[in-house]
Amino acid sequence: MIQFNLKRFGKLACWTFRNDKRYIVKSFLQAFVILLLIFLFFTMIVKVNGGYDASYKSCTIAVIAILGVNIVLGPALMFYSMEGKHDMQTLMMLPASNFEKYLVRNAQCIVLVPLYIVAILGADLIQYLIHLMAGHDYGRFVVGVLFDLCSKGLPHFDGSYGRFFATLIVFIIWLQSVFAVGATLFRTRKFNWIITTVFLILLCVLIVKINGLFEVVSLNDHSTTWDYVVGYGIYLVLTMVNYWLSYRQFCRTQVIGKFVNL
Repeated sequence: MIQFNLKRFGKLACWTFRNDKRYIVKSFLQAFVILLLIFLFFTMIVKVNGGYDASYKSCTIAVIAILGVNIVLGPALMFYSMEGKHDMQTLMMLPASNFEKYLVRNAQCIVLVPLYIVAILGADLIQYLIHLMAGHDYGRFVVGVLFDLCSKGLPHFDGSYGRFFATLIVFIIWLQSVFAVGATLFRTRKFNWIITTVFLILLCVLIVKINGLFEVVSLNDHSTTWDYVVGYGIYLVLTMVNYWLSYRQFCRTQVIGKFVNL
């Protein structure tokens, strides 16, 4: 079978998202309710030092944290909509290549990100209307506060900050690839992200432990452009290796089998 066919991939994507509609709607509603409760908690219930400006800044931190966590953990949740052996059997028996099936499952986390953004905007609008109906003159849009904070930081966005954000993006892409490996390696789909996170924590502890035995290559203000290019290249190569491992493990997925797909 040809590994990738656009028409077949489109049919597979339509079938997948139609069957996952319940999970997608549930994820959207959960994000909406949680964000709305956070907004109302910080702006109406708890008193933050610094007044209402600080309360809305706390809301922006919560928005960035929730969106960031969902983006990083996205690949680890690629099978969360599948319940039991029957769903995995159905997936494996579909008339499509393993590569197309893997791409569709990965695409689910990409589809959820715009829905989370809609949930943020919807929860922000509801909290603003609640403050308006309650007669609170301090009611503001959380998204507006977030844009104000970003606009104030733009004049200070020099070369060092640019390198920092570029490094952060590359690091997030690598983290996503690690969670993709965990999603296809561990059969406990409901907890694979926890196991993968524990692995990352242990890896960081190991690096700190052996830090005294050899010099760790680090990027700082004295690093040259070539140092950054080499560093980004290493991370991108590791990312491709992780996704390749994840795909190979997906091809070896066992409906009934061991704790891991090996």
